[in-house]
This record gives sequence, structure tokens and C-alpha cells, in this order.
Amino acid sequence: MSKAGGSRSRKPANPDNLPARVLEDRRRLTHRLMLGEAEKRIVAAKVLSEAKGLDSLAGGEQDTGDSAHLLDLLALELLLKLLFSMDENRPPDRNHNYADLFDALSDATRQEVRRIAGQRIGPSSISTDSGLAKALKLWGNNFVSLRYPYERYSTMTEKQYTLHGEDWVKRGAPSAEADFEYRVLELKSIVRALVEVARRRLTESE
Repeated sequence: MSKAGGSRSRKPANPDNLPARVLEDRRRLTHRLMLGEAEKRIVAAKVLSEAKGLDSLAGGEQDTGDSAHLLDLLALELLLKLLFSMDENRPPDRNHNYADLFDALSDATRQEVRRIAGQRIGPSSISTDSGLAKALKLWGNNFVSLRYPYERYSTMTEKQYTLHGEDWVKRGAPSAEADFEYRVLELKSIVRALVEVARRRLTESE
């Protein structure tokens, strides 16, 4: 059974019979570009989440958190695929299943990422295997659902939508009952850990 990041029918690794030196140079370039794109999205998410004055530009109250969160999720996906490519010396399949992508990493890579993330955030919901798997699944679902968040309320009237939110707030706004859950601190700790591991490996390969 192939891993989630793999493929049942792979293309030849070197169909043009290029020298190993050329192939390695191409891989390093791809890895540097992937890391660069991930870091751009991390910076853009930070800028967006801290931006002022966007509410008036949007014509009223506007929560910009979803957009910043989606940028962090794009960075997460790029970094998971980057480390898979470094581990396996080939590109991963195209998918947004973050739990499967993480499981497809080598044992050493997973342990290193978890260690660094744990040092950053301390004891948390991602400290256990099951907790991290649950968070990765949540973030994968968010990548899809938060692009179209209005679909969650397509069967509600305006009044029902308002009462739905007010009732949740009256009950103390329990995160477990929120329509969307973000796990921001855990996500950022995993993303920064992935960046740290990727940077070190790129440096070591030069």
C-alpha cells in the first residue's frame, strides 16, 4: 500500500538520463522556491491579520481572519510537500489532506517537527499523535470550507443566522461548538517548525 504522498504509478525518475549533478541542482532550486513561496504566505498572513483600515475598505465590518488563516494553510501545505520531497527525493501527489501528508514524512522528520513545535508552544492539543492528527484534519477541512464559509448558512434566514450567533455567544462561545475552529497557535507552531527543518536541510545540502 503506497503512502498518501506517493503514487501507485510513478513516472520514471530520470526519463532524459540527465547527469546526477543536474538533477540535484534542479531539486535544490525547486526546494528553495517552495520554501520561498511558503515564507511569502506566512508574511502575508501576518500583515493581513495585523492590518488596520480594511473594514472601511470592505464597506463595513469585515473579519479578515479567514483570509490570513488560509494563507497560513497554504504555507503549511507547501512545507509538508517540501519536506516530503526532501525525504523521498520526488514530488508528492497533489492533495490537501494534511494528515496524510504529515504521515507520509519519514519518522525522523515527523519527530523533529513535533519536537520543535512542542518547544515553541509547550503542552497543547497537538502534543499527542491523536491530537496532532485531529488538528491536521481540521486544517485540511478548513482549507476547503473557509473558501466558501457562506455555504454553512445557506439554509438559514437572516433572523436565524443572527440568533444562531447570539445563542453561541450567550453560551460562552465554546470553541468546540464553533462553526469554524482555527487552532491558530498550534498551526503557527507547526508551520514555524516546518520552516526551521526545511531551512536547515537546505543549508546542509549546499
